[in-house]
Amino acid sequence: MSLYILRHQAAGYLHDFVFEGLPSKEQVKPIAAMLVRRHGAAHPKTGETWWLRAEPLATIAPGVIPEVASGQTSAGSDTGAAASPSFGVHGEGVVTPPEK
Repeated sequence: MSLYILRHQAAGYLHDFVFEGLPSKEQVKPIAAMLVRRHGAAHPKTGETWWLRAEPLATIAPGVIPEVASGQTSAGSDTGAAASPSFGVHGEGVVTPPEK
């Protein structure tokens, strides 16, 4: 069985819509309409139409343990993100209202 997931240029992967096999145009049409309502039909700056495509979804076979779950940690850390140092950011700027 081949699984496919939809990917949209603005919305990213649409995890709510996983298909057994390549989806038909009829299956994708209502989802595409929903995305146009949410994100518009095109990029706001370039005017290029957003793309929407079906991509094969990789699955993990039963019994296979992904490397991230096998006890390996990131380089130089034995506790992962919990040991990351905290930091602050400060900046100054001027906000100029757009011209009409």
